[in-house]
Amino acid sequence: MSFCSKLLNMPAILLFAVLIFICYKTPMVAIPILVVLVVLFILIVIYNNIDKKEEKNKKLLAMSPEELHERHLTKNFGLVNQHLICPHCQVKGMCRVKKEIRTMVSKSSGKAGGVLKINTKSTAITSNNVTQHHCVNCGTTWDV
Repeated sequence: MSFCSKLLNMPAILLFAVLIFICYKTPMVAIPILVVLVVLFILIVIYNNIDKKEEKNKKLLAMSPEELHERHLTKNFGLVNQHLICPHCQVKGMCRVKKEIRTMVSKSSGKAGGVLKINTKSTAITSNNVTQHHCVNCGTTWDV
């Protein structure tokens, strides 16, 4: 665990208790201290984010091209289902499955709205839970 992570894990109650005590005793001294603490906290958070991004980049650079390709396929198309047969190319064990939510927006206007020039447009938004299938062999993607 890095130094910055240890600082971020310090109990916030203790810091607030010290600030309340300082504000109660000498309010003119407390404002600059509070500003310094806020700036220090912001710098620590920024430094931690940079560290996390660097660690992630190191992991990605250490991966082989095959691992990167597998990571891409898993992220976009889900895991391989060994028992599924592709209906397009008839190959077993090459289909990936992923749960998705599809939203559809349909707009319609009534006949009376067109004749009378009044606004009778309606919008319907529907969302469906679907299973997205993707065959690695033929590259086809379809929903069930």
